[in-house]
Amino acid sequence: MIIEDDNEIGIALKIEDDEEIFYLSSASTPNHYFIIEGYFEKAKSLYEEKELVFIKDDRDSYKFNGLFNLETKKRDNQIAKNTIWKCTGLSVDEDAFMYVEEQSPVVLLLNNEMYGDYYCYLQSDDMVRNFDSKDYILGKFLYREDYAQKQKNDAIATKQKKDKEQQRIQALVAKYGQSNVDLAKQGRVKIGWNKELCKEAWGEPQSINKTTTAYGVHEQWVYSTSRYLYFDDGVLTAIQE
Repeated sequence: MIIEDDNEIGIALKIEDDEEIFYLSSASTPNHYFIIEGYFEKAKSLYEEKELVFIKDDRDSYKFNGLFNLETKKRDNQIAKNTIWKCTGLSVDEDAFMYVEEQSPVVLLLNNEMYGDYYCYLQSDDMVRNFDSKDYILGKFLYREDYAQKQKNDAIATKQKKDKEQQRIQALVAKYGQSNVDLAKQGRVKIGWNKELCKEAWGEPQSINKTTTAYGVHEQWVYSTSRYLYFDDGVLTAIQE
């Protein structure tokens, strides 16, 4: 129920069957004082005794959401990717709120054979508590079995990308000849080339300055303050670098 008086608005919570009322002011949040039992038990069922693979480079992570050394309580941003951790249990960090007001006090207790005992807060880097096990757990981990499947999927995707690139190169060779394609791969351009080959060699320009006259269309492709390509009616006529 909500309690209102002349000074503030707060929340009154009845503890089990006891008549004692715990009063929270409008400046407080219940998460500062209570952990919902169902929330805690669900987390235990999802993570306790599970093997998790650390799949994130934590150096750029939000500073309160990395992995913390259990003994020193200091965040460690040098944890190697793809290391395997076992969640040995869940606990509560009573000092969580001294950092961020909405910080979850629930932490996963983690152990790795090389690093030892660590913990991390039960929320993702964007401060969202997410129990979807098929997404990256807390933005940092995958279940070991999901990680194995991800490796297979990544290998398939890499092969498909490689095959597609080979097909694209073969099409260029058939269209322009092996020697021209080899030059383009080296980042070199040649007078008389068309725009497609030039893009293959130098990539997309930063900007294009186009002039249309009675004699045709002239284009200046700008790559930097000292690198330019010049086209007349789609044919490369000058190179500046």
